[in-house]
Amino acid sequence: MKTNYVKGLEKRYLKRKGSVCPFCGSRDLDTSGRCFGIDSCFQNVSCSECGNEWTDIYTLTGVTFENLPDVATFDKWINGVNLPQD
Repeated sequence: MKTNYVKGLEKRYLKRKGSVCPFCGSRDLDTSGRCFGIDSCFQNVSCSECGNEWTDIYTLTGVTFENLPDVATFDKWINGVNLPQD
């Protein structure tokens, strides 16, 4: 269970979009390592000013499509003909 102190740090950090240290407010942040999961990604973050460390958690919030198939191919897919495999 998160304490009110931790909830407050998290709220302040997220409000600032992860751009400053939640402990001291410094913008001098270092990132390292990434670990990809099925529905999320993690990144280690540390503050060069105060030395505190934490982990950012990223989740999928949208998608942008590039190189879309032509309309005829797309129509075949949605009608079940040559449906792409998952």
